[in-house]
Amino acid sequence: MNTGFLSGMIWNVSLKQYLLSGKDSQLVRETVIHVREALTPVREALILVREILTPVRGVVIQDVTKNELVR
Repeated sequence: MNTGFLSGMIWNVSLKQYLLSGKDSQLVRETVIHVREALTPVREALILVREILTPVRGVVIQDVTKNELVR
């Protein structure tokens, strides 16, 4: 199993338990928003890396801006 997926599942369960306990739910919501905002540049960088490496691996991808296949 993907460790990122597993840690995400554990995080979600822990967050739900915390929210259900009624402790500082506003603080938790704000923290989640900050974490998402902080991870956005990382996600964008990973997308760029994937776009760069995909043609190297020889996988066919579709350029949706031009609606054509790129090799």
